[in-house]
Amino acid sequence: KHLDGSFVVNGLIKESLIKTFGIPAEKILVEPNAVDMKQFDISTPAAEARKALSLPQDKKIVLYSGKFYDWKGLDILVKCAAALPDNYAVYFVGGDEQRLREVTGISELPSSLVCAGERPFTEMPLWQKAADVLVLLGTKKNEYSARYTSPMKIFEYFASGVPIVASRTEAVTQVASDSNTLLYEPDDMEDLKKKIIDAAENPEAMNGRVINALQEAHKRSWNSRAQRIMGYMESK
Repeated sequence: KHLDGSFVVNGLIKESLIKTFGIPAEKILVEPNAVDMKQFDISTPAAEARKALSLPQDKKIVLYSGKFYDWKGLDILVKCAAALPDNYAVYFVGGDEQRLREVTGISELPSSLVCAGERPFTEMPLWQKAADVLVLLGTKKNEYSARYTSPMKIFEYFASGVPIVASRTEAVTQVASDSNTLLYEPDDMEDLKKKIIDAAENPEAMNGRVINALQEAHKRSWNSRAQRIMGYMESK
């Protein structure tokens, strides 16, 4: 209560602080995470990115990137990988098969799923460009996942120019919407599968969302975020 001000990464955290501690709303600035556009806004064609990463040219590639934590609800994409058509490959970048089994409780991983391990952060723009669809997960089974996260991954996805399928959790929809992503119902594997296929098979229909995502990414640079926070601090 003695703070002049603070900042949080989403509006739901702000609401919680107001309710829990009685902090005046004007003392809390909401500033989601951001992206380095110079790193992620690259023009490399998908075929070239796949060649550089030794990925197949004849598959629809679905990409999930990020650390493997149980609160992320990774199991839904593992199950979805088994249900997708044979010409789809689902890549998990951020951990190995053993870790994925541990956090999901699924011992038999489908053959269409590939764990690429932990990759250098500088390599991630290429991985995104190589994909047909980028997936952002979120589950209502975990409160942190559902309400209190602000995944940096979504902003990096926005900058990629690649169609995005994202979970319609309260946390994700703080920054993602039907205008820039294709949202699926959390914990609904069939809906996730449908949305992935829709995005992969109809890229032209996703163009408007892709353009809007790029525009949103340009507003969400780390530099512009820092300037807004500095301005907020100086006003106190």
